[in-house]
Amino acid sequence: MQRKFSINQEVRVKTSEGTYREPPNDVKGATGKIAEQCIADWLEKSEIVPMETPRSYYVEISENHTVLIGEDWLEPV
Repeated sequence: MQRKFSINQEVRVKTSEGTYREPPNDVKGATGKIAEQCIADWLEKSEIVPMETPRSYYVEISENHTVLIGEDWLEPV
């Protein structure tokens, strides 16, 4: 299954209306970019864990703040 967002794509974290892997309140409404998904991709390809539905993404909010967020909480900028 192809991902909805690509690496380094700019995204905004929604403030509501998401259902899966809700982000912390301090990042709701913030913008960031989709970070490398190496661990998640490796786990799915190795079939150690089943693919998530909906998917989650590591989103880099700032240089040293990355958060795992469900894709229904994200929208393109």
